[in-house]
Parts: sequence; C-alpha cells; structure tokens
Amino acid sequence: MLFFFKYVDYKYEDAIYRSLVTANWVKNDQEQTFKNLLNLTHNIQTDRREYINELYGMNPFKSRWMRSGDIQLLDASGSCGNFSHVLAELCLHADMDVRIVQLIHQGLFGGHNIVEVLVNNKWVAADGLWKMYFINSDSTLASLEDIKSNLDFFAKQIPTDYPYMNAYLEYHYTNWDKIPFLMPAIYNGLKLILGEKRTNEISLRVYFLNLHKAHFYFLWILYLPILIFTLYVFYQILIKDYR
Repeated sequence: MLFFFKYVDYKYEDAIYRSLVTANWVKNDQEQTFKNLLNLTHNIQTDRREYINELYGMNPFKSRWMRSGDIQLLDASGSCGNFSHVLAELCLHADMDVRIVQLIHQGLFGGHNIVEVLVNNKWVAADGLWKMYFINSDSTLASLEDIKSNLDFFAKQIPTDYPYMNAYLEYHYTNWDKIPFLMPAIYNGLKLILGEKRTNEISLRVYFLNLHKAHFYFLWILYLPILIFTLYVFYQILIKDYR
C-alpha cells in the first residue's frame, strides 16, 4: 500500500509540473523557456499567497516535514526556499539541470536561497522570489561566478530594496555539516571519488524536490532485501515440500 500511494503521489506531482512546463515551453529556445518559468514561478506563487497564507493550519506535520513540490505549489509560504523549490522543479521538468544555492546572509548559509539553471550549457543565477536574473555586458545571462567577480556592475540591475546583493560573495550548494558525522563522512567519500570541485558543486536538495518520489525509491531500497529474503524462504519451503 505504501508503494502504491507513494507512486500515485509522485506521478501526480510530476503531471502537475509537466503541465505547467508545457504551457510555457518555447521550442528550440531554452533561454526563453527559462525566463517564462521564472515569471511563472513568481506569478503563481505570489498570487497564491493572497489566498493561502496559513502555512501550518491544515496539517502541521505534512506542511513542515513533507513539503514536496505539490505542497510548495499549494501553500506558497512566501519564503525564498519555497520559490526556489518550485522554480527548480519546473526547470527540471523542462530538461534543464538545476542547483539550489544557499547564499550567506546575515552570517548564515541559507539566509537566502536562489537557483542556478543550466541554460544553453551555461549556469545562470535566478532569484524566484524577486523574479530576477542578471545580464552580462555582452547581453548574456550571468552566472554566480560572473556576479561574484563584478558585484558593483550587477548591483545596478537590482531593485533598490533588494537586500541580498552582498550575499552573492559567498555561497554553497549543500550544507555538509547539517547532520554531524554522517554528512561530513559522505562528503569526504564523494571527494575521494569525484574530487573536491565536483563534490562542492553537488546540490543534494535537487534529489528531494519530489519528496514522494524519494520516498518511493527509499521504500524499494528498504523492502527489496526483505522481499528477496521472503521469496528465498518460500523457495526453500517449496523445495523441501517437493522433496
């Protein structure tokens, strides 16, 4: 039953996001598709906040701890993490690689979250909460590295009340210290296999955007050994009875 319900949930969420992407897809124009999805994220999430503004009113546990993409779309909590989640999942369904970026703001990593999207083979920074991206002097979309290397130039492109510009000076993709012992151990293992640069560019949150899907595959990992053992036991019983 768990397999069935998790499968239904994750397929339903995928269908919602595919539908949204299809309505904003521009054939053979990845850059315009990206811009459309950024606008869509801001517009539907901002509009939703006018009607559903009690984040934990319906089911506190589900709203807080099981915030898959369908929940993010529904309640539009108003946080940068919510906007980043929706934008990242939309772009993934448009066949664009994404990374969720934790900027350091007021001394804290994750003080503001944005998204990096691979557009025409180049990483592009986008702030879904502010419906904002940056433009280089040659009119190309700017990456985080571009912004960090020339902060004064890009600061001219932001709204006057945008409080996060200095946060672009320091950022990471995954907080490898979040779970003591476990995550540092995973980090060190990946660093040996992939190298430090590639490991530092891993965004773990991307793999849990559709949390129902993550649960579904976790259940496979959990129950497959049990299933194999059960079948083995039945096989042994049948062989014994046959003999």
